[in-house]
Amino acid sequence: MTYATGTATDPVDLLSQISTFLQGEGWTLAFDSTDPLPHDIYNPPHPPASNTGAGHRSHFTKGAIAVHFHGILAQTDFGGGEQVFEQEYAGRGTGSDHGIAMNMGDSAGFVTPTQDITTGAFVPEWYGSSGAPTSVSPGYHLGVSAAWKKVTSIGYHLFHDGNDNYVFVFEAQDGVFSYVGFGASLNKAGNYPGGQYFFGSSRAGYYTNYFPSPITEPGHGLTANAPFTSHSTGFNYDNSAFVYATVDSYTGWLAVQPITTGSSPSTGWTGQAFCPATFYASQEGTRPTEAINYWFFQDRQTSQMSGVVNFLPLRLFAPRDTSGWSFIGAPDSVFYTNAMQHDAVAKSIYSRAGKEYMIFPEFAVLKVA
Repeated sequence: MTYATGTATDPVDLLSQISTFLQGEGWTLAFDSTDPLPHDIYNPPHPPASNTGAGHRSHFTKGAIAVHFHGILAQTDFGGGEQVFEQEYAGRGTGSDHGIAMNMGDSAGFVTPTQDITTGAFVPEWYGSSGAPTSVSPGYHLGVSAAWKKVTSIGYHLFHDGNDNYVFVFEAQDGVFSYVGFGASLNKAGNYPGGQYFFGSSRAGYYTNYFPSPITEPGHGLTANAPFTSHSTGFNYDNSAFVYATVDSYTGWLAVQPITTGSSPSTGWTGQAFCPATFYASQEGTRPTEAINYWFFQDRQTSQMSGVVNFLPLRLFAPRDTSGWSFIGAPDSVFYTNAMQHDAVAKSIYSRAGKEYMIFPEFAVLKVA
């Protein structure tokens, strides 16, 4: 199957639907287990009594790639740092946070987790597998997610373009969309090692578990911005996407960010940036001159006579060793669009050049029947 839709009762049930979908697309379920005891890195392992929720972890491999998912189900606050991806969207004592978190690594280094008989915790943690991105010193694990407050049903749309590019869109509230996605390779500009990528609608880094109050930010209570957007509201330049690539002397995970200096582990900084074309006007002062700004470009190239809108590839740019930034590629199955600003309806289908696309706020996903 290349498209699936339905309704899940909670994030663990949603992860089960994702698992069925991925296995149907040729992925091997390498490990699958309940996982109720995430750790606080400031005091590992954290006492079991401090966590009343129940999560679930699923790990998948295909070829050289491994993807790691965690269904977050009412997992409560651990106290302490409350500021790292490892803390799973801790609910600040409310036990009300739900979501799907993920990251990506390599299959060759995947180690089947073992469970500590004293604490009940698994080693390694679900996010700590070989090849997954880590922040610069002190080296916290990084990832992305779609996050919600407690919900009783989650609509889902699972897309695969047939070339190992995946987009999973969720509707935990009517008209409020979030997502995670990943792929084996960008449609690369040039020939360079790597190209695998993953992204989510909520931030990574220290504050990936932090819900603003009031919850009025895209990806946190409001419908998410387009994929690969570098967040700038509330938490400056927090990363929500990662690409693995060799660019000149750098080999490793690049974090979506419009700047290469002034970054820190708190934003999910890996040591090198890439810049998306989905740039907000508030970030215009930091945009590299080589990187186009779709926010301005899209408005100016929409037909005023017919109202026909375009689907723009999510172009990504990386900094070079000497100076300047270069176009490195774009994902093949998700596109930036302003269709909903021109009377399109969410989840409607547009047909273009013999292909079908499903419309969401700010983006469209290739739908292969």
